[in-house]
Amino acid sequence: MKPTRPYEVKLELYADDTYIKIIEDDVSLPTLSKLTTKIKDIGKLHEVYGTEGIVLCTPASAKEFVTEEDYQMITYTTIRDYTGQIRLVDKQDSMTSPISRLNIGDRIKVVGVETNSHYTETDEKSIRDITLTEYSSIQQRIDA
Repeated sequence: MKPTRPYEVKLELYADDTYIKIIEDDVSLPTLSKLTTKIKDIGKLHEVYGTEGIVLCTPASAKEFVTEEDYQMITYTTIRDYTGQIRLVDKQDSMTSPISRLNIGDRIKVVGVETNSHYTETDEKSIRDITLTEYSSIQQRIDA
């Protein structure tokens, strides 16, 4: 039997089927800050990233058509760092999406987002989308 999956901050481990090794100060393990990617460096499709940025627009919802008749509701906003901007998408409607709780100007860190092949056309250029996954988290940054 494998260890159970983590949900939020809880992880259940059982003595009869789990092995844990405590590692202290292992420099070979990257810290979360080293796993954070600048927006301009987000590239490969279906890769998982973490990034930081400022929310540029009010979160909105839209229909995304899967086929000609079928669609799903998505919630999205745009975030920006000093290297570029990207659209943050959640494939949930605004009632359940964590994106809907964001406000313009919020500084956020997003972890566990996946790139996809969708681009949003703007007046200036195309903006790549990153999508929340079931393991994603959005943390508000409060800097002094």
